[in-house]
This record gives sequence, C-alpha cells and structure tokens, in this order.
Amino acid sequence: MKRIVVLFFSIFAAGSLFCRASLKQVVLILAASAICSLVTCFLEKKLIHRDKYPFVHKKYFILDLMLVIWLMVRFYSTWCSHSSAVTFASDLHISLPLALGIAASVLGIIALHAADTLFCLAEGLISRIPEKYQIINNVYNLFALLVIVFFQNMILNYSGLQNFESLGMQSIVATAFNTLVILSVNLLFVILIRNWKITLIVTTVIFWVYSVADFYVVKFHGSPLYFSEFANIKTAANVMSSYQLEIGPAVIIITVISLAAIIDILFFVSSDKILNIQKGVVRIGLTSVMLLICSAVSIFGYKKVDPSSFGWAPWPEGLQVGGFIYESVYDLQKRQNPIVQPEGYNVDAIKQLKSDSIQTGTYPDIILILNETFCDLSYSVNFKADADPMEAFRNIEGAAYGHAVIANIGGGTNDSEFELLTSNSRYLLNSSAPFTFLPEKQLRNSIVRFLKEGLGYETTGMHCGTAGNYSRNIAYPFLGFDNIYLGEEAFKYKSYYGNRPWLDADNYHDLTDHYEEGGEGPRFMYLLTFQNHGGYEQNDPSVDTVHVETDFGNLTDDMNEYLSSMKSSAEAFRDLTDYFRNSSRDVIICMVGDHAPAFIAELPNDTGNPIRDENINKCTVPYVIWSNFGAEVTAYTEYATMTDLVPMTLKAAGLPLSAFYKKIWDLHEELPIRTKTGSYYDRDFGSGVFDSKTASPLLSDYYYMSYNSLHAGEDYIDELYVAAAK
Repeated sequence: MKRIVVLFFSIFAAGSLFCRASLKQVVLILAASAICSLVTCFLEKKLIHRDKYPFVHKKYFILDLMLVIWLMVRFYSTWCSHSSAVTFASDLHISLPLALGIAASVLGIIALHAADTLFCLAEGLISRIPEKYQIINNVYNLFALLVIVFFQNMILNYSGLQNFESLGMQSIVATAFNTLVILSVNLLFVILIRNWKITLIVTTVIFWVYSVADFYVVKFHGSPLYFSEFANIKTAANVMSSYQLEIGPAVIIITVISLAAIIDILFFVSSDKILNIQKGVVRIGLTSVMLLICSAVSIFGYKKVDPSSFGWAPWPEGLQVGGFIYESVYDLQKRQNPIVQPEGYNVDAIKQLKSDSIQTGTYPDIILILNETFCDLSYSVNFKADADPMEAFRNIEGAAYGHAVIANIGGGTNDSEFELLTSNSRYLLNSSAPFTFLPEKQLRNSIVRFLKEGLGYETTGMHCGTAGNYSRNIAYPFLGFDNIYLGEEAFKYKSYYGNRPWLDADNYHDLTDHYEEGGEGPRFMYLLTFQNHGGYEQNDPSVDTVHVETDFGNLTDDMNEYLSSMKSSAEAFRDLTDYFRNSSRDVIICMVGDHAPAFIAELPNDTGNPIRDENINKCTVPYVIWSNFGAEVTAYTEYATMTDLVPMTLKAAGLPLSAFYKKIWDLHEELPIRTKTGSYYDRDFGSGVFDSKTASPLLSDYYYMSYNSLHAGEDYIDELYVAAAK
C-alpha cells in the first residue's frame, strides 16, 4: 500500500512537471510525494537498511549538495518569469522570491536523495570490479536496458515519420530527453511491479500499442497522436470508425521491432537486478531518481514558444529533430499557455480604432458553410480524370470564387472552424483544436455574437457529427448560438453515397427546413458538413463516378472515391443555390472547405502555382460567395486567408463592420495570405514573416486586436469587436 501511495504521488508530480501546469500544484504534489517517501523510509527499516543506505550518505554530501544547489538555481531562473509563479505567490500573500525559494527547497529534498542513490549505485558497481563475472553481468544488463529503451523510442518515432532515414536526425539534447523520459516510465513501472523482466515486457507492449495507434492517426488525420490529443479521444474514436485499418509495412516493422525487444528481455534480462540495485534502494531510490529526471525535463526540456521563429514548419520536421516524446511534451506544455502575445503588443495602437455605426433598414440572411474536406486537388496536383468533379461548383451563376489558405495540411477541422467563426489567426494559439481548451471569454467574439447582439440576427449552428466532438457541445453555446443542432438525433435526413453517410444534400435539406422555421428578423445559419470525411476506402470501386487516368499507385482508389464524393458535394451545393435563388428573402452564402484529404501529403505538388511553398499549396481550399440579390464582392478574391472570409461576406452583404472586421478587410487587400506561423504573401506573391519592426502596421494591428480579444485581460476593449450604436 505504501508503495502505491508513493507511486501515485510520483505520477502526478511527473505529470505536473511535464505540463508546467501550475507552480502551486507542482509544489503541493512534490511536497506530498517527499513526505510519503520519507515516511516510507522510516517505516521499512528492514528493507531500507538505513545504517547502510541513509537518506543522504555523508561521504557524498558535498557532491549531492552541489548538484542540488545547481538544480535549485536553474529551477528558480526557469520559473521566475512564469505567470503561474506570480499567481502562486500572490495567493500565498508572499513575495515571488520567497515562493520560489520554498518550491526550490521542496524540489531539493527529492533531488538530494535521488543524487545520493545514483552515487551509491555507482559505488556499488565500482566495488564489484574485482569480481570479473559480476561486473560483466552488470555492464551487460545495463546495455540490455539501454537497448530496450532505444527500441521503445525507435518505434514511437518511426510511427510518425514512417521512414528510417529521418530517425538519425534527432539532436543530441532531444535524444537525451527522450531517453530520460522513457527510462523514467520504466522506473515508474518497476516501482509498482518489482520485477524488471515483467516491467520491460509491459512497457514495450504499451509503446507498441501507442505506436500502432499513432501510425493510423498520422495516416488518416495528418498529424501525430501527441499526448494533448487525448483531450479529443472521443472525436478520434468516432472518426476512426470510418476508416479501414489495414496492416501495412509500417505496422509490421513496428511489430517486428517490438518483438525483437521482447525476445531480448525474455532471454537476456534478469528479473530483479538489471543494475544490481539493492532491494532497499529500489522503492524509494528509484522514485527519487524518476522525479529527478522529471524535474530536469521540466527545467531544460522545452523550446521557446515563438511561432514566428520557425517559419512554416510542418510537424514532420519537428519530429525529425525532436523525436516523438520531445515534441509531444512540448505540444502538451504549449497548451498550458495557449495564447501567444505577438511581438511588440501595444494596446495604445488599437484603442482609438472605431467600428461602423449600425444603420436602419433590413439586413440579408447569411448562411456560412464549412464543407468537410472540400478541396480541389487539381490546384496542387497535376492529374487527368474521366470527369470534372468540380464542374457543378464552378458554374454557379453570380458566384465569386477564390482560394482560401487554412492552417493545416490534411486535417484540423476545428482549427479551420475557429478561424472562420472568430476571424482570429491560429498564429496566436500554441496548440490545435482550440474548442477543447479555450474558455467562454476567449470565444465570445465571433460572427455569432457580432450578428446576434449588434444587429439582431437569429443564429443557428449545425453539425451532424457527435455533439462532443472537439467539445462543440460546450463551444457552440460559448460562441452564442440561439439554436444548436448537434449529433445524429438532431438531423432528420440521412442517406448514403455507397457506404458514405450524411450526404451534403441531406445536411442542406435539414438546413433549409430550419431556415423556413425562422422568425421575421434576419437569420444567420452556420453548417459544418460531413460527407467528404475520410477514409476513402469505404465504397466498392464500382460506385465511383470519377476515375483518375493518372496512376497514383496505392492511392489511385482513394483518389477515385474522394473525387467521386467531391462531385456529389459540388452538385449538392449548386442545388442549394438553386433553392435560394427564388427565395423571397435576400440570402448570401459563403461556403469553404475545411482542409484537404490527409493523403494529399503523399501527392506531388506539380501544377506550377505562383506560390512556391508546397506546404501552403496543400493548405489551400476553394471558397465561394454567392447571393440571390446580386451582392457584389468587391474584395480581392483570388486568394484569402480563412480569417478573411466573414468580413468579406459581411462587406458584400452591405453590413456595418466592427473595427476588428474593418482591420481584417484592409489587411486582406494588402496581405491576402497569412499562415499560422506568421509568414505572409502580398498580392504580387512577395513573402515575409511577421516582425513588429518591419511588418505592415495593418498586420501588427490585426495581431494586437486578435490578442486583445483572445487573452481577455484587463486591457480588453469590447468596442473593437461589435458594431457601434448609432
């Protein structure tokens, strides 16, 4: 029982240090863990042999003390500028130096015993040098442990990169980081299991399962299964049900490496003496060593959070250099401080900006559609097919067309949804899927609130997917929708294209039914569709209506099913505009895709687009703005950023704009393409990266206003985000 108590606190101490969640939480958990460790030491004298292995061995006291002082100093310097440290000190009504001194002292208690354990272990190994067979056994067992840790690290990294060439690109720091974390995981389990052989088999199986899951998430979602993605585990489970999990070469390689590690464990690892650690040291000593590793990771293991310093860097580049665990812990840590303050932030630069005044008269109804995986592959991929899947979409009378640049390649619906509804850039967020971690006050400024509170619109939000996916059941009320229809039970119509459910035509039928139920005032409706969602092996090939004539190898069938679904989707949107063309009410519709299919990452970028960056081209989807009353889209339409589409639609509809939307409108005319990493392109395709000293004042002001809205601090200016009263 005492061992489980120590383990329990150790797990939470490690987790809080990894996440850097709250200094108050870290201190309390570490203090409890230290107390439990000390109590267990005194209660188990027979196992600890305190006379032989004291809490701190006096011969190593000076070395222990030097190490601990150095660690405490680094701890202090790391946390002294962290916001949670200031909050912690304020809550205790003490100075920040005193609060950090207390925290460093608690950490020092654990580090002192951990360091002493390591020195005693080293002494034990050295003392056995004359026993030639014993020292050989010790060295071999140590080597066996490191080999197994290496295998566990390898399958995690390979599951994301899926090639061996990239595995050798990790930095030395990242390799040490990953090794320490995996070693600490094994130490954690051996404290509970008390048998090295069983421990290493259990952890290897766990790493194998995680690696296989990561492989499929990368394949179908387009990004790794980082630890932070567990917040979206229900979403992932619902999505994965649409895919066929075929066992490919990568899964076989991961399995073979894991089996090799298990065979090594079965035949060459001792049950309880990998490092010949005395039993009395295992329980408390390994706990302290593990916590020391976690402490070192929390202090030294993180990159500087500065998106603008990376340029456009897809996740594979980070994974190559940092490895899975390093990047996953970094991603998890970013979520603890999710909003990035733009360089040079100055509220004085934006406080004088004015919103348009509310005008008397009637406003048109507005329909905003985010179309799941609606992408024109011919934009970035050169291919021939026996039919044009986009023909119905391209030939709608009175429509204005263009290309929208989104945040991610082949995934990230919630990122696109966030940018579309709030007009805030993902550049200011440290992590994806913002609906899962942003509270109400940071989602309040959206097109929903602008139309509802300022202009009297009735607002409706719709998605046939599971209500809890990406926490939409929480986020949609935060956004301010009057009417919310989420989940299968909220939709009346459901038919299939082959085995593909929830056709766009069905969703549009539900939308028009709810539209006709609306009141006399202006109406705003938002719909997120489902039809084109992956995977693309759901139908028998005989169902396909579009067939590529270009050979894409094992992706040819995927291309055929995807393009066939796109053809159906394009025809459904044309039919929707036909429905509203004869409506007695003025209606304007903006429709845009949320991202490309995940397999676009495996396709060549060979169409000669004016933008030379392949990653941006694969983040480009079509959009359209159409009305039944001849609304003129006066903005530059060839390219737009996802954040620009709502202000462009409002302008075309003749509505007043908030100061925020006016700034985006002006910025769009100058820099229509802006990425989530701060890079941008002007209308002549000249490029740059945001820097407060050299960037356009329009871009600086936009980021300042967006940050002012998102962080919702004491300097928040509500008047920037609503239409002005007359």
